[in-house]
Amino acid sequence: MVGAALGAAAFAAEQRAFVWRPAVEARASGGWTVTGSAGLRPSSPALAADHLVWSQGARTCVLDLESGDTHVVGAAAPGSSVWPSAAGDRYVAWIEVPRGSGAGSLWVYDLDRGRRQRFAVGRAAASPAVCDDLVAWYGRSPDGTPRVEAIDMRSGRRAVLVEDPGIEEPVLGADGGVAWVTRSERGPAVVVRDLAAQTQTTVALAASGTTVDELRLAGHTLLWSIASGSDTRVVTFDLDTRATSVVARGLITAAATDGREVIWAEGGSPSGEGVVRGRSLAGGAEYEVGVAVAPPTSLAVGSGWVAWTFDDGGTTYLETSPLRR
Repeated sequence: MVGAALGAAAFAAEQRAFVWRPAVEARASGGWTVTGSAGLRPSSPALAADHLVWSQGARTCVLDLESGDTHVVGAAAPGSSVWPSAAGDRYVAWIEVPRGSGAGSLWVYDLDRGRRQRFAVGRAAASPAVCDDLVAWYGRSPDGTPRVEAIDMRSGRRAVLVEDPGIEEPVLGADGGVAWVTRSERGPAVVVRDLAAQTQTTVALAASGTTVDELRLAGHTLLWSIASGSDTRVVTFDLDTRATSVVARGLITAAATDGREVIWAEGGSPSGEGVVRGRSLAGGAEYEVGVAVAPPTSLAVGSGWVAWTFDDGGTTYLETSPLRR
């Protein structure tokens, strides 16, 4: 396989050499709390295969949600930019772009084998995504056209999945789909492309002046939020039935889906707290997942867990909770 690899033995030695470890404590209600520190704010989390993954400063961390064991699986060079991590059932991926004019690096950590590999990517590389054995990222062609590139971790083959002038922060789906937000004078639109059938569909067109965010693609469900002023709608689109549904509406600060549940965070309470709520895509009433002392700014759901970040008194916290309906 093309790419520089750090084997399990070398990786274990590197782990022993690390002095810094994230501050992790068990929550009384179940789950874990990661407390940030000056210059080391936990980033947007990812969840997969009973693991929580996040970046903290230049470090990429993995926490076993059952045992609480934590490992620093990557440490970028000083001054480098690190994109928030992505996770699948086996692989964790992040992108490191050094200060100056150097090319970026895609790092992939194998949860099963305890080894890490590095792949050279363009300086414009961003937004990593993991789906099964496929690791993808946003990049640009030699002429500057945005595109989604990927590498198959089993075969080592690299490919361009889609190239389009309007691609922004794409997401990768489990069934061979790529979705992204594109913007024009008419307003933002959500586009999804079926890679197997090579078909592309605009599934939503928002009004000019609105913001489309929180794009997620999980299973056969595409999720996004549309914000206009203080009013935000969380919308899902079923790729099979082509049905669109508004799942939640209000002062929504973050949203996510794993293809089975939709989770969102609400702010605006008199106490200043944030509430994390959920609803099954199969139907039923909404339910409460947890309460944060401030409105969460990012969310993740997967493997029966929910994770969120929030800021309180200048400190960023990352909390997890088992998904109890």
